[in-house]
Formats: sequence, structure tokens, C-alpha cells
Amino acid sequence: MLLADLSPEYMEVSGKIIEMAEQKLQKKLNESIYISLTDHLHMAIRRFRDGTVVRNMMLWEIKRFYPEEYALGEKALAIIHAKFDLDLPEDEAGFVALHIIDAQMGNRPLADNITRLIQEITNIVRYTCAVEFNVDSPQYCRFVTHLKFFAKRMFTEKASVGEVDEEMEKMVQKKYMTAHLCVQKIAEFLAGKYHYELNADERFYLIIHIAKVVGKR
Repeated sequence: MLLADLSPEYMEVSGKIIEMAEQKLQKKLNESIYISLTDHLHMAIRRFRDGTVVRNMMLWEIKRFYPEEYALGEKALAIIHAKFDLDLPEDEAGFVALHIIDAQMGNRPLADNITRLIQEITNIVRYTCAVEFNVDSPQYCRFVTHLKFFAKRMFTEKASVGEVDEEMEKMVQKKYMTAHLCVQKIAEFLAGKYHYELNADERFYLIIHIAKVVGKR
């Protein structure tokens, strides 16, 4: 659908949401969001009026890993309600959040892949270390932030550059044996599913972050 085919109402609402997001995030979003978000709102509202609800299968992950963008998605629902007098489900807050995430990264498949990979890695940590995360802790927030940057590098084929001192690496592996084992399992998983080989630098920092988030085991 062409932007010219959409009602000015949708473009107005989309513009308000984008302006709000840019102010809150303190960054300029990719201009492609003006088309993608407007088109999404048009389809979402039409489906809702027809009685069709599309479930967001990544809603939990979006809430957990992108709380700031999800909060913007909730505010977007309020803007939509004010304009169209419709109470869209929280699934749509998640979809709007994804559009905002995409506009910060540049493309939708990348955002989906990053979110999925974070979930996969955190699940490996949970099961290997037998822990439940305190999602409000600064250690968890830093861990997830580290995973976001790592995943983006991985999917854009921009491996981290930096050499870890070999003695330091061995010391950390010995000190945090459970975290080291966990990273070995992550490495095996990434190699098997994504054909990606963790380098020494990536292994080192994953061990450090995992050790902190699980309690330095």
C-alpha cells in the first residue's frame, strides 16, 4: 500500500507517535518508520474493527528486553484511543515497540533476530546455572544490554575486535567455572544453529557478565 493511499488520520497519529518516541529516546529514527508504522496502524485498526486480533508471539520478550520501547508502545495506544476511540490490545503496544526498535536499527528482520537470540541465550544461562533472573537488577540490565550489542554485531557480521590477555582469560575461567561452562554451551549453540564462532574476546566478556548476573559462580 502506498502512503498516498492512507487516510491523513493515520499519518497524523503515526507522526505523533514517532515524535513522542524521538523525544523520549533522544534520537532520530529511521525515516522508513513513517511508512511502515502508518501502514501497520491502518491494518491493525481495520482488523480490530472487523473483530480480528493478531497475537504478538514475541510480546513477553519485547516487554522484558525492550522496556523503554514497550512503554512507548503503551503510550502509542493512548494516542490511538484519543484519535479513534479504540482500545487496542497490548499485543499492538508490542508491535508498535518493534517498529520503534526497527527504526533505531534500520530493518525489521534484524530486530526480530536480536530479540530471539537474547531469549535463547538467557534461557541457556537459566538452565545451565539453575537461576531465575532478577529482571530489575542492574546486573541483569547490563547483561541484556551487552547481549543486544553482541547480537547486533553477530547478525551484521561485525565481530568485536580486541585481544584478551591469555593469563587474564584463564584466571577468569577458573574463578567463574559455572559461567565458563555456560559460555561453552552458548558457543556450541551458536555454532550449531547460526554457524557463528565466538572469539576469545566475546567469550571473556560473556563469562564476566554471566558471573555477575548469576551471583559470581
